[in-house]
Amino acid sequence: RFLNLFERAPVSLWEEDFTKVGEWLDELRAQGVTDLRTLLIEDPAALREGMSRIEVVRVNAAAARFLEVDDPSVLVGPLKPETFPRDALPSMADQFEAIWEGRDHVTTEVRRGFTVQGTPLDGLLHWSVPRRFGKPDLSRVIVSVVDITAQNDARRELERSLKSKDELIATVSHELRTPLTTVVGLSTELSSAFDQFSKDEATELLEMVADQSMEVATIVEDLLVAARAESGSLKVTMEPVDLHLEAKTTLRGLEIEEEVDCHTMGVVATACADSGRVRQILRNLLVNARRYGSQPVRVVVRYDGDLVAVEVRDRGEPFPAAERTAIFERYYRARLTPGVTASVGLGLTVSRELARIMGGELTYSHDGESIFTLTLPQTIAGSSSAAS
Repeated sequence: RFLNLFERAPVSLWEEDFTKVGEWLDELRAQGVTDLRTLLIEDPAALREGMSRIEVVRVNAAAARFLEVDDPSVLVGPLKPETFPRDALPSMADQFEAIWEGRDHVTTEVRRGFTVQGTPLDGLLHWSVPRRFGKPDLSRVIVSVVDITAQNDARRELERSLKSKDELIATVSHELRTPLTTVVGLSTELSSAFDQFSKDEATELLEMVADQSMEVATIVEDLLVAARAESGSLKVTMEPVDLHLEAKTTLRGLEIEEEVDCHTMGVVATACADSGRVRQILRNLLVNARRYGSQPVRVVVRYDGDLVAVEVRDRGEPFPAAERTAIFERYYRARLTPGVTASVGLGLTVSRELARIMGGELTYSHDGESIFTLTLPQTIAGSSSAAS
């Protein structure tokens, strides 16, 4: 009956002989070892020595499936310590410590182990020793392992999300505090002592307030777009858009029209896009180019096959190959310039998401200049639609 239950159990089961492990532990105690846990953790070689003394007597079909082997018999025999990754060793130390302390069962976690085929796995291990005449029988240890890989992967993803959230809150708090401090400080000064400023001084201070207020508005808008895109509620209104005109409008709004060359190559068809979202993308690209790139900054509008493209170019150094995808990830910040406040790390993410929602793309390349290229579909005469 025992063998029938063992073989048919839906849970992974091993029957193992720990007799030689018990003898080895008695030898260590006789040598004066008092803190087994410290010995095993600080000396992995000693831990693997103990593992080599374990004999696997039998393995059921569920365990074979768990470890991705066709024949359970290949798992029978002396345990092979070299097959255990370092992260999985603490689970063996827990079993040895249970014997050392005279306990007949232990539950521990096997972290980042691998199947025979090399698939990563996590398991919840239950180790149990039967008693005969009141004493542990180490020759008939039963080990069961439950697959918790999916749960641990979900937990790790949640931990990454929480860490990302904490980083976002800290960064946004800092990013908002900087311009808001200027806005509050200058506004307070103007309201309390306006008559003490000349007209030119007051105008200059108000321009600074407006600039910093626009900075806050840009951060908030990027955050809102990111949230709506993630929830699937972001909407765009598709209409004919003159990319050259939108680029000039954006430059004018940033008050850099005179310092940025903007030109069209050939005859460019009108794009099918949302004009407001196009300006948001171009604003993010231009601010990044001026803040983190090198002058001169140029804007080029051109054909790109069946698409219309607008390039924002600057003389900045190229991003390393490993970063050319990462720069579009949320909260990623590159090109940190001394004396220049770091961004929230959402501008490029939001810009790419907006481009894709409009049926286009945003890419990075370098040909002597750093180039961010926004491509959008050409307008089909007479078409106007909305997409989300």
